[in-house]
Formats: sequence, C-alpha cells, structure tokens
Amino acid sequence: MVTLTPFHNKTKQLNLDQQLHFIEVLGQLLQQHYSINQALIIIQWQKQYQPLAQSLSLALTNGIRFDVALNQTGFHHQIVSFVHFALIHGNLTEAFVESTALIKQQLRIQQSFKKTMRYPLILIMSFLLMLFFTQHYVYPNFQQLYQTNQVESSLLTLSTQAVDIVFNLLVISAYLLIAGTIFILLSKRLLKTAKQLAMLSRIPIVFPLLRYYFSFMLATHIGALLESKLSIKECFVALTEKQSTNYFAFITNRLEQALSNGSSLDFAVLNETFLTEDLYQIFKKQEPHPQLKRDLTAYTRLLLDQLTQAVDRKLTMIQPIVFVTIAVSIVLVYLSILLPMLDMIQIV
Repeated sequence: MVTLTPFHNKTKQLNLDQQLHFIEVLGQLLQQHYSINQALIIIQWQKQYQPLAQSLSLALTNGIRFDVALNQTGFHHQIVSFVHFALIHGNLTEAFVESTALIKQQLRIQQSFKKTMRYPLILIMSFLLMLFFTQHYVYPNFQQLYQTNQVESSLLTLSTQAVDIVFNLLVISAYLLIAGTIFILLSKRLLKTAKQLAMLSRIPIVFPLLRYYFSFMLATHIGALLESKLSIKECFVALTEKQSTNYFAFITNRLEQALSNGSSLDFAVLNETFLTEDLYQIFKKQEPHPQLKRDLTAYTRLLLDQLTQAVDRKLTMIQPIVFVTIAVSIVLVYLSILLPMLDMIQIV
C-alpha cells in the first residue's frame, strides 16, 4: 500500500485553523467546477500549502482515497469523516462546507468556554492564595495577640475554623478535579466504549449536549447518504464500514445491529439513549427519501442552533455563580478578620 510518509515527514502538520482554510479554498475551487486534482494544483501556488497539496496529489495519482490521504496527513477526524461519506454520496463540496461549519462552531464554543473560565479561574486562585495567608499568617498573629493580652475570643476561634473548612474544601475540590481528569483519560484506554457512554449519560451537564451532537451527526450523514439513492439499511452499512473507535461510530453500529435484527429504524432510534426524541419522530413518519432528506436537513440546522444555545446558556451560568460565591466568601473572610478586632477592642 502506498503511503504519504515521505511527504508527511518533510511537511509541518497544519494546525486546525490552517486545515479549515485549506478545505475552504479547496471547496471554493470545486464550486467553480475544478476537479480535485486541478484544485490541488492551483492550491500549490500558495507556498504554505504547496508541500501538502503535492502530497495529496501524489496520493490520488497512486490510487489512495482522498479521505485516507487526508487522514495520513494529519487532518482533523471530523473533516476526514465528512469527506469519507461524501465520496459515497458524491457531494464533496457540501462535505467541505458542513465539516468546516461544524468545526468552526466547535472552535467558537471552545473559545467562549476559555474566555468564560479565564477570570473565574484567576479569581479562584487569588482567593485560595488569600485564604492561605489568612490561615497561616493573619489568624496566628491574632491568636498570639489575644494570648499576650490574656484574652479569649470565641469569635476568632469560630472564624479560624470556618476559614480552615473553606480552604480545605477548595483544596479537596481541586484534588478531586485533577483525579477526575486523570480518571477520564484512563477510562478512555481501559474501559469499553459502552461503559464510557454509560458514565457520560449520568453527567447532567454533559449528557444533553452529547444528545444534540450525536443526533446532529446522524441526521447530517444519513441525509447526505440518501442523496446517493441508498436505502436506510445501506446508509447505516456505509456508516459502519468506516471503522472507528469514537462514540458516534459505536452508536451507529448499535443502530445497524438493531436494523439487522429486524427492528424498525424509528424504534431503534427511540431505544438509543444518545439520540433525541425529535429524530425518532422524523423517522417514524416513514416518508419517501426526498422528503426525509429535506426534514433531516432542516433538523440539522435547528439542532446546531439548539446545541449552540444550550452551550451558551451553561457557560453564562458559570461566571455569575463563581463570582457570587467568591464575593460572599471574601466578605465572610473580611468579617472574620474585622469582627475579632472589634471584639478585642471592646474587651481591652
């Protein structure tokens, strides 16, 4: 089998933004009725993409499928997946548009998440630092001052205990977060996909987003494959032919097995935890393929909007909750320092 190793070793792998730009340029050239080979020759005029375009052209000349060539040159798995199915239904241009739109949306969500979490994380770290100094320097000095004046303050004792509890809870939460991250990374290697999905279904915040995402992917690919005049059964066979270890491949394989066992598509979708009930209603109508394709296309657009809105709602809730929690905690710590001072002044 011919591989792209010689070119791949010489060429620096493109980052995700560059990959998206490369695919967008390629899609624009295909819209102008260039063939893939012709488009790749034109893209070679751009120096930054010249080695990659040459590598892909060589792969096509040697009979390597375009999706395999993209995979060997390090392209994002979602781009490779969309191109793989596009080679079946014959609409590469649409695959390029859909894959770049989906990945751009994911990047926007990731950037929004990073932007939303940046200031809360800084505040949490500053708050932990403040609690550390309060616990190890401020309160011991107060206690020494009280002992020097032979005065006892129950308020100071209570404040010290409260700060200890808050500080320890935050430290324990940080350790649990680190341990949880390590567990998730290890579970991907040690646990079977079915058990991983079962765990994800029990996480309240994650589960609804995954349902939207997997429903979007299924509706997008089935709708595109219907254009190639395949039956529903053949569409799922085509989906499962692309062997992969990701969650979507596992879900489509379960649906294909259900269909092979004589189940109807709507009933199989209804029994799949990670697919929405709306998708079940679409397949339940058992409409002709052109109408089903139109319904699925309309539904993917609605799903993408719902997915974006759901993520935005959850992200907008994070900052206020963190800010209010930290503000209340700072006020309590401030009072825990101020009130013992007032108490000591009254006693003295």
